[in-house]
Amino acid sequence: MKKVKITITKKHGEKNCPRGHKIKDTFITDGKTPKGLCCSAFHSIWPYVRTLLVTQDKKYEGSVTCPDPEVILEYQLKLVK
Repeated sequence: MKKVKITITKKHGEKNCPRGHKIKDTFITDGKTPKGLCCSAFHSIWPYVRTLLVTQDKKYEGSVTCPDPEVILEYQLKLVK
């Protein structure tokens, strides 16, 4: 079964992430919250991760943002082996 690679690619806003996440941070998931990834961010990412895992279709790869209104991080989702 493939997994999903989650990579922070952009930051919008002046402040730093309160959880310490930075551009190029990478996480791998098989559907569970990856160690070290903020639960709020994963809550936003989860529906897209689930779609990728169930369909195994790369057409659903893309970007998702976290819910923090002051430091919006953009996460790139990709299927990996």
